[in-house]
Amino acid sequence: MRASTSRIIFCIGLFSLTACAVLPVPTVSPVAAVTAASPMKVEVRLAQSIRDRIELEAALPAQHPGVVNALATEDALRQLAFAGDAAASRTELIAALADELSAALAARKRDAANTKQQAQLESVISGLIGAINTEVHRNRA
Repeated sequence: MRASTSRIIFCIGLFSLTACAVLPVPTVSPVAAVTAASPMKVEVRLAQSIRDRIELEAALPAQHPGVVNALATEDALRQLAFAGDAAASRTELIAALADELSAALAARKRDAANTKQQAQLESVISGLIGAINTEVHRNRA
């Protein structure tokens, strides 16, 4: 084999290798897992409603339409939650209120610099502790 022939074969091989290296790789599109979102339990919605009412009471007067609406929503959810097994519902409500309390405590820690919001969060935390105590005493009766 002559030197020029071997150079041509080397160049063709190098060109083929370079062409293969720059070819686009087909991308595999990730398939998003489809999960059916289950609706929140009534007790969880009731706990959120209680926290919303407490937050509104801390910021607004008692006769404000937002507070009145929050009370009505809380009463409706309470009737719906305790329509069945009251003891089990109360236990789940206490757990949901504890989750709301831990979220409020985390918010207090996160917003430590804002003094106005700190005062409001303190009243929300006190209200949630009172709501948990009320539900625990109702559960004993």
